[in-house]
Amino acid sequence: MQKRAVVADREERRARNLMQQLLTLKKDKEERRARRKEESRKEYRKKVAESDEKRRDREKKEKEEFWRREGKKRAHWNSEDGAGGGKKRKL
Repeated sequence: MQKRAVVADREERRARNLMQQLLTLKKDKEERRARRKEESRKEYRKKVAESDEKRRDREKKEKEEFWRREGKKRAHWNSEDGAGGGKKRKL
């Protein structure tokens, strides 16, 4: 607090002390609320990370399965009579 030029009387001192106590209680309450909120955020982040990991694994498996099937198709196409489906050449 800043210094005062006039000496405060008894009522002013009580009022100032009361205001200071109220502000201290409010600050403590806000700090507790912020801590609880951060804990819940931490749990949420953990849950999101797990779901992201599951999603990445699923997408990887789907991609591998797709290319496995696609590779079989392409191998079958290329093995037929040696004829490729390439671009025709102009003579």
